[in-house]
Amino acid sequence: MRARRIRGRGQACYHVMSRIVDRTPRMGEVEKRRFLDLMRSCGEFAGVEIHTYALMDNHFHILLQEPGGEPPDEAEVLRRMRALYGPAEVRERQAQWAAWRAEGRPDLAEADLDALRVRMGDVSEYMKTLKQRFTQWYNRRNRRKGTLWEERYKSVLVEDGDAFRIMATYIEHNPVRAGLVERPEDYRWCGRWRPERTWDNPEPSYPPRAVKEIAQSLADGDRLSLPDLLACRVRHLTDGAVFGTQEFVEDTLRTAEPTRKTAPRSRILPLPATGPRGLFAGRRLRGPTLIPSDPAPT
Repeated sequence: MRARRIRGRGQACYHVMSRIVDRTPRMGEVEKRRFLDLMRSCGEFAGVEIHTYALMDNHFHILLQEPGGEPPDEAEVLRRMRALYGPAEVRERQAQWAAWRAEGRPDLAEADLDALRVRMGDVSEYMKTLKQRFTQWYNRRNRRKGTLWEERYKSVLVEDGDAFRIMATYIEHNPVRAGLVERPEDYRWCGRWRPERTWDNPEPSYPPRAVKEIAQSLADGDRLSLPDLLACRVRHLTDGAVFGTQEFVEDTLRTAEPTRKTAPRSRILPLPATGPRGLFAGRRLRGPTLIPSDPAPT
């Protein structure tokens, strides 16, 4: 049985990720460029804000935020449609609404508008549109059929503040952990990429220790620095349903399971052996939660 997704309220932030079927590297430069174009145009249509991302050869990570607030009015719906549909299709849709209203059937126009609004402002609808559109483009280009993605996308609800900043930094360090670059700014398909070297006075760099040393520190129960943490696969940030302060995680789980008065303690997990304190994941994670990464491209 599928685990129920955890949803936030208002302008909620999510770390969303998905992997290509069979974990096959299918994303070359052309595919990544097309994916980023769709990521932005689908985001404009949905009204979600893309904070950062990392696009790898066989999977992607996006940190995004739902808009919250009231549903868009007709003018806003049309503006967003232009980001995803061609001008002729938008004009045809608008003419159809006008025709229905002239015939005394405004209910048909409102129903069509509402169907579009359902696809706006919702992370699930955004991911559905993005993955479907990329699959259609990829299959046409490569003369293939069938699904392109391994399974439904994964998502982690992220609290604002320290949790958000650590999640963004973790996502941007995916190519560093894979051994593709030494710093996120050097990776073309990352939210931190800079086409020109504008950092004449970079912040002090504290590279992580060797993988064996990090693994030994974990075995000894020592705390890790943030650079060491970023050198690990942190399952709290990818497999947890919600990430933030203990109060945020507990409140979110209670809202998701209204029959419970308190969230099960077994599902409130602190970041172990790390520098950042006071941050937790919600969901039981089986097996190791911190896994030192050998820099091997995936």
